[in-house]
Amino acid sequence: LCPVLAVPLRPRATMPAYHSSHNKKEFKSIGNIAILGFKATNSKGPAPRYNDDADDIIDEVLKYFKANCFFQNYEIKGNADRLLVYLTLYAQQCVSRCTRANSKDGCTREMYQLAIENFTLPFESGFPLKQMYKPPASKAEQDELR
Repeated sequence: LCPVLAVPLRPRATMPAYHSSHNKKEFKSIGNIAILGFKATNSKGPAPRYNDDADDIIDEVLKYFKANCFFQNYEIKGNADRLLVYLTLYAQQCVSRCTRANSKDGCTREMYQLAIENFTLPFESGFPLKQMYKPPASKAEQDELR
């Protein structure tokens, strides 16, 4: 019984985590990480162009960032969710780097520095959630993912 309201206590409802809408779509995967397109006009790399008006994976990361950061457990429902987790961790790294900067120019420098650094792929040692990711079949696929 709740002492203040004198009503029976119910177990706390758990909020469901936000999952990628791209799990339902067909896409190329390397290892078990989805290669999804995004809305960029001058990008290089293996990701296909995204021509849909719906949210791309970057939009989903930004939209669900705050909510998904608070979940202790996250059920992976597809390869797009693995990419969502990886990009959420990258966004968290961006935020922590920008908190070090004292100005907009300082933040821009931090983001540039982060972009040119050699980063850990999800299946490599040193990545916090390594057990969730399967390594690519070949060195060529690993290079394509990088």
